[in-house]
Amino acid sequence: MNKLLATAFVLVISITAFTRAATYGGGSGTNEDPYQIGSVDDFMELSATPDDWDKHFILMTDIDLASQTFRWAPIAPDTSSSTEWFQGTQFIGVFDGNGHTISNLTITNSSYAGLFGFVGSGGQILNLGVENVKIGGGRYVGGLAGYNYYGTITDCYATGSVGGGEAAGGLVGGNNCGTVTGCHATGSVSGGYGIGGLVAVNTDGMINICYATNMVYASGWAGGLVGRYLGGTVTNCYATGSVDGESLYGSDRLVGRDGFGKITNCYTTSSLGGESLAGGLMWNNLGTITSIDFETMTLSTFIDAGWDFVNVWYMMPGNYPQLNFPSEPSTLVIKTNPSFITSTSPTVGQHKVYQYVAVNAKEYIQCPDVYTFDHWEGEGILDPNSPLTTVTMDQNKTITAVFVDARKCGDECHPYPPMDFNQNCLVELADFAMFAVHWMECTAPECD
Repeated sequence: MNKLLATAFVLVISITAFTRAATYGGGSGTNEDPYQIGSVDDFMELSATPDDWDKHFILMTDIDLASQTFRWAPIAPDTSSSTEWFQGTQFIGVFDGNGHTISNLTITNSSYAGLFGFVGSGGQILNLGVENVKIGGGRYVGGLAGYNYYGTITDCYATGSVGGGEAAGGLVGGNNCGTVTGCHATGSVSGGYGIGGLVAVNTDGMINICYATNMVYASGWAGGLVGRYLGGTVTNCYATGSVDGESLYGSDRLVGRDGFGKITNCYTTSSLGGESLAGGLMWNNLGTITSIDFETMTLSTFIDAGWDFVNVWYMMPGNYPQLNFPSEPSTLVIKTNPSFITSTSPTVGQHKVYQYVAVNAKEYIQCPDVYTFDHWEGEGILDPNSPLTTVTMDQNKTITAVFVDARKCGDECHPYPPMDFNQNCLVELADFAMFAVHWMECTAPECD
């Protein structure tokens, strides 16, 4: 009897262990072996397992949630509406979208609403696109995350419509001491107060290398990029959507009400309607702003401002800068003709790059050599005749910058000969005639 019970006990333990090992699409939840999300069922299992919200996950394929409708955030939702602050289990793990998307997320009505309701300290979301969201909620609503508290969101985007009573953002509702980098949002965002195209309320958080093209409609305290700005930094960002509403008190085209932080290398082309009290970048600015002149936007404008168009941004003619969404890198080999010239950016050699990369061929001056750019050779070059152009990296490529000898008399490496008064690089009778006239007309003592 005891032997039979022992056998049964071992069998139960074995089945349990086997079932746990098969959780999700594979993996063990560690950094080295993250849980694999490869289907809607895997995602729904993640949604139903709060004990795993401190683990590592990787998305193995695009997920379509059109068959699901959620009343609250699928991951880390607020479990009680009785208090203003979040009640529930925070997501403090790592979710790597792996360059894939989650589409057609619908949330009907809750606070802390988004794909992730609350990202807590140490939580990370990266390399993820959330497409065609339809989210309606109360307070702290975002296409990707309702609230980011000391978490990190990197290389993500959200598209669709987001609506909330207060603090609704195209990507994130509240960013409290968190970091948002390399992200963008497009679509529409609407609500009461504190409505932003990318982030609704930024409190001592960092927003870097981001943009928003959302249409923003609010009762007040709205911005094309950030709705309410309570400290932190915003760097290398822009907004191009419209900002409108019943009353735009405390609103502006880039950042809305208040501003105790620092904005650097940012710009906006957003329109501002309603009953606006201001028309610059930030309403009631109490911090510092360094902006880019968007009226003269060219690729060189942004490169000069320090924007990275090799690994981060790309820009097509007539368009605004866009972010290279994470993908498998390709190899770009840059050569020059003549081969000794080294005045390209990126430098001559092999580089791992992403979807698009800006290249620049500068004049080469190493006396006595002077060479100027003539044209680019290779595939996928947007404008082969421009020294500063963009290369489409849909595969490994080799390009060559062709230069021509531009040495000439009178340049910095080849000065005019002595006594060449007419600067035609020849010393001839006309030069002596000019010297004689000058000497005859000279009345200074040194001419005696």
